[in-house]
Parts: sequence; C-alpha cells; structure tokens
Amino acid sequence: MEEYRHILVALEPDAAGRRLLQRAQALARRFEAKLSVLHVVEYVLLDAGDGSGLPPPDLTEPLTLQVREQLLGWCRELGVPEDAVQVVIDGIKSGIVSHAERHGVDLIVVGHHRREGLSALFSHTEEGVMSRAHCDVLAVAVDA
Repeated sequence: MEEYRHILVALEPDAAGRRLLQRAQALARRFEAKLSVLHVVEYVLLDAGDGSGLPPPDLTEPLTLQVREQLLGWCRELGVPEDAVQVVIDGIKSGIVSHAERHGVDLIVVGHHRREGLSALFSHTEEGVMSRAHCDVLAVAVDA
C-alpha cells in the first residue's frame, strides 16, 4: 500500500463530520501524515423579496466564520493543529479537488451517506470528488 504524506478530510460541521474527522486523524497518525481539515461553503445569497430595492443579504461570511469556529473547537479537543483548518468559499466538489491539488494532497477523505429512494438518483459530493480528483479518495461510511 502507498504511504500517504498529506491527507485532506473534507467535512460538514455535524455529528457525521466530527466522526469523519476522528477517522481521518487516525489514518494520519497511522501513516504519520500531515492532516488538513476542509469545509467548503457555497456562496449563500438570499433574495430580499421585500420590494425594498436593497441588495439581498450575503450570509456567506457569517456562515464561514461560524463553521471555522466549530471546526477549530473540534481540532482543539482532538489535538489537531488549528492551522490545519481551512474554510473556503467555492463549489463543494470543485473546491475540494482544487484545494487538494494546490496543497499536494495525496489522499482525500470524504463522508459517504447511504441513500435510498429518490436521493439515490442525484449527484453526490463523494462521487463528484472521486471522478475529478488526481489523487486517491476514501469515502468513509458516516451513517450512525
């Protein structure tokens, strides 16, 4: 098996994301690899819809700061260096892949949720990342 030197975990700020971070941290320890933590915020613009003529509020920056604080808290609890955390504004799939390419990542870890019914028909982050990445991708089952 190839030795990984830089592992990127792309996660959501929820219970499944916390479990995914713990799994990625264990992998990084096993390979003695650098661990980077990434959350991608898609641009969030609300329609004011009130006829005021005012531009709609941009919620991207407050959301970015809130997510960053949550991830930093998890990293402090788990002993992951705070400088490992990045929160970027981009498309989710393209943001993960381009971040991995720019930072020399050789393994991307993403969460995988089991899907049934109509949700199984739609495009999912892990599949999009796997099809675009220029490095290995590990999809970890995060359903409790």
